[in-house]
Order: sequence, then structure tokens, then C-alpha cells
Amino acid sequence: MKCPLRQSCHGHDKFVYLISKLRDKHAAMFKLSLFITTLLGMTATCAWAKPASEADLIAATETAHEIGLFLQGLPQKPANVAIFDVRVNFPIDPGFASVLEAEVIRTLREEQSTTMTSCFECRAPQIEIRDDKLVVRKGIPDQAAMGRLAKATGADSFMMLNISHTRFSLVTEVTLYQASDGTALGAKQIRIPALDWSEAGLQLILAAGPSSLSGGQSVFGNNTAIPFSAHLAALEEVGFGKAGLVLGGAGGPAGNLAYITPTIAWRNAYGTSGIYSLKSLGGGFGTSNGVGVIAVRADYTLMLGSFTVAGAEAVLLSPAPSQSNTGQPLSFVLSAFIGFNFGR
Repeated sequence: MKCPLRQSCHGHDKFVYLISKLRDKHAAMFKLSLFITTLLGMTATCAWAKPASEADLIAATETAHEIGLFLQGLPQKPANVAIFDVRVNFPIDPGFASVLEAEVIRTLREEQSTTMTSCFECRAPQIEIRDDKLVVRKGIPDQAAMGRLAKATGADSFMMLNISHTRFSLVTEVTLYQASDGTALGAKQIRIPALDWSEAGLQLILAAGPSSLSGGQSVFGNNTAIPFSAHLAALEEVGFGKAGLVLGGAGGPAGNLAYITPTIAWRNAYGTSGIYSLKSLGGGFGTSNGVGVIAVRADYTLMLGSFTVAGAEAVLLSPAPSQSNTGQPLSFVLSAFIGFNFGR
């Protein structure tokens, strides 16, 4: 009832007018609070969710293929499947649900000749008011509603997908239901390796380059030819930095050298750039032309982007105590290298 306060009207009409305005105000405040809550929830999810990596996208294709094998192995293969819902668990980005759903539909249509549809009606929220309360429900409320959706979509089966991500794998729980009465036709857990090296605590560095020998009569003899050196470092995150093992060697016309050194390393970033350095120091044992040596190794590595490394290393060699009668003096192997980095 329209009754502006500036106009003359009965007291009852004024009361009704004020109550209607108050009710409209509360309804507007409720809608605003619901919108803000939804927006904050979406912002928090997007801020903390893990974006899909290349390994996740490959795993999605493999998962779709495994789902096709699961359907093929059922006693009675469904002919028309509707994807009821795809749920993703933290820390997977919610958008990954659409990626996996698209892969499942494409793969089953191409490989299994199965009619696939997305049941959008199944995911639409149902809103109703009960005792002055707004009730929002998602999904099918009862078996009769499921039957109506089955007729509307033409599906004989409903599929539910529940996706989780561990440190090493993409895990998908697949459940298939009879569309007419909701009977479970089968379920399977699919686990596909999806290790993202950029997020792993383990760091692998593979590098190689030319070397120079110094320190008198080196372990390679008097031959002055420049040998070739390479090393593989496997480092794991620890409290103060990184620690692990370095397996390396050098070879040339005069002979070869191999060593293994337990190593500790420290990483430093250069401001906000994507370049950072890794300084490492280690000591261990090795062999040169059949002679045991003690090896002390230090290097300075620059991480150029996500996968490329470049740097220099020095390996100090000394005859092992059991080989001290060989007369080999202290020697150095100085190397420059370039290579690849996996991990962080």
C-alpha cells in the first residue's frame, strides 16, 4: 500500500506502510549479506586453490580413459550416461571440474560410443521458504524428482565424480547410479600420477660442461686436453636450506673421475626477479683411474627461470689414506656447466 508519510492517512495505514518498508529493508539486507558471503567464499577459494598444472591436465585425459574401461567392465554397459555432479576438493581449483568433465564426455563418446550428457538440472539449487526461513538445497530431493530428470535427459545412468589431489597423484572417485531408482551400479577409485616438479620439495639438477685440471700432476696425468664433466644433484628441503647427494664425474683422453658427495646448499633470490642462486658444499669419496680419492666439492648455480641452470664448480681431490703411497699430489677440477632443473 502506497501511503507517503507526508500525506494524511489513517494510523493503521501508516503502521502497515512502515512495516512493509521495514520488511523490504530486511530483505535487501539479507540479499546483500548473501551476495557478500558468496563473493568472499569465491575469493577465498580462488586465492588458495591450486591452479591446474600440465601434469593435472594429462592426468585428466588418463582418468577419462580409465572411466571408459570401468564402464566397459560393468555387467551391463550403460548406453546413455548423464554426469550428475563433479566435486573437487581443496586445494584443486574449482575450474578443474569443467576440464575433467569435458575430457570424460569427449573420451567416452569417441572410445566407448556412449551417449554422454551433462545434467545441469541436477546441479541447479532449489530455493524454498519454510517457516519464514530461506532453504537452499542442491541436488535431487527425492526419487520421484530423479525419475523426472531421467526422462527429461534421456539418461539411463547418473555418474558422480569426486576429485582429490595428493602430493603425487590425482585421485577420482567414480560412482554410477541407475537413473530410474538410484541403485548404485558400480564404483571405482582411479589414481593417476600427477607429480608437479615445480611444487615438489625434491630438486633435481642435471648439468654438464667443459672442465679444466690444475694442481701440479693431476689425477689425469700430464695430458692437458680439456675433459668433459657432468653431475646430478638430488636435494631435499630441510630446515636451514637443502641437503642431499651429488653424483658427478669427468672424463677425457687421459682417464676418468667419478665421485659422490653428501651436500648441503643455500638458496638466495635476487629481488623479485625469477633468478635465484644456489650455493652448495659437500665432501665424499671417489675414484680416478682406479685410485681412491677424497673429494671436496663446491659450486655456485644460477637458476634461470623454471628449468635452466648455469654455474661453476670446483672439486678438490686428494689421495685416500689407503692410496697415499701412489704419490699423487693434490689436484683441482674446475668446471663450468649448463643444465636442467626439476623441482624448486
